[in-house]
Amino acid sequence: MKKLTVFVLALAMILSLAACGSDPVPTAPATKPAQTSADKPAETTKAGQPAPAETTEAGKPAETAAPGTDIPVLFQGPALVTTAGQSADGTVAETLLIRAGVECDVVGMAGPDDLAGHSCLVLVAGGSSKGLGQAGIKEEQELARVRELIDAAKAQNIPILAMHVGGTTRRGNLSDKFIPDAMECCNAAIIVQEGDEDGLMKNILEKNGTPYYYIEKQKDGTAVVKQLFGK
Repeated sequence: MKKLTVFVLALAMILSLAACGSDPVPTAPATKPAQTSADKPAETTKAGQPAPAETTEAGKPAETAAPGTDIPVLFQGPALVTTAGQSADGTVAETLLIRAGVECDVVGMAGPDDLAGHSCLVLVAGGSSKGLGQAGIKEEQELARVRELIDAAKAQNIPILAMHVGGTTRRGNLSDKFIPDAMECCNAAIIVQEGDEDGLMKNILEKNGTPYYYIEKQKDGTAVVKQLFGK
């Protein structure tokens, strides 16, 4: 009986030591409950966002808007057309006016006396060294002519439409000398937009509260001219 008891105790000790030396059984990590749509924050979709308010700049309609009824009638013909800088763009202005049904006369070296019989002065800004050479005048003389013509038009209450339709080719040291006078004095302006990337004309016009109309291409000016002249 004593031997049996010793055997049982020895066996119990062996089993106990075996249990202590074995690796513990790893337990599975707690699983995170799947996130339901109710737990997720609602996603903001573009459709759910309010459309941003369209802002317009003072003195001009929204650039994305096509010329429409928001363009007031400010001029009437016949118009006297001349360039400020002796560029060939006076011909472009003449074409736009004719297509719009506006009677006009183009005078390259127009002076105060040429305003007689005209109800509007169209100043086409853009310098040309070739044009100045053909006219036999220098930059300073052309600037003086243009300023004298502007003063005469103002004295006679003849409204002035400024145009810059030459785009980037009518920008630079020479042309930029003739742009400010035309934009400062005008009652409205039509501008091919690519020619005003630096905002030179826009800044002058907005400072004075003068309406102006950007066009993408020269031919787009016909629609604006029609409305400005009530055609």
